[in-house]
Amino acid sequence: MKIACALDRLGVGYIEGGWPGSNPKDAEFFQRIREVPLAHARVAAFGSTRRAGIRCEEDGSLLALVEADTPVVTLVGKSSTLHVDRVLETSRDENLRMIGESVAFFKRLGREVIYDADTSSTAPGSMPDTRSPRCARQRMPAPMSWSSATPTAASCPTSWVIG
Repeated sequence: MKIACALDRLGVGYIEGGWPGSNPKDAEFFQRIREVPLAHARVAAFGSTRRAGIRCEEDGSLLALVEADTPVVTLVGKSSTLHVDRVLETSRDENLRMIGESVAFFKRLGREVIYDADTSSTAPGSMPDTRSPRCARQRMPAPMSWSSATPTAASCPTSWVIG
């Protein structure tokens, strides 16, 4: 809490408090930060898009983000073809549905969504799936704007604020 308050006093706009579904300490942070008056910062909970083959309303990780009750949700999704094919072991089209449906789920709940396109793999044969940002723009319930640029092998911006 002390760090969050210090960041707020510095005028930081967003504080990502962790992944509430990963451990009790992160979940406790989100319960306690609700009682802290922040002048500048908006608290974000971090998590991944829904799992393949499951509805958002049934995904435990997404439900933990809902329970965190933050105004902002940061979602990471796979945007590397290698990750989609070998880590998620799902189709590229399903991956795009996972991204779009997860963002839309939180937008319906009135949350600001920051989407982080994970393109961290630099393994041979791994390519960013350029359809991810294009698909996100087309399927999102609100306009998207660039939020930050994360350096990758291709130096592509990989985070967007949705709506």
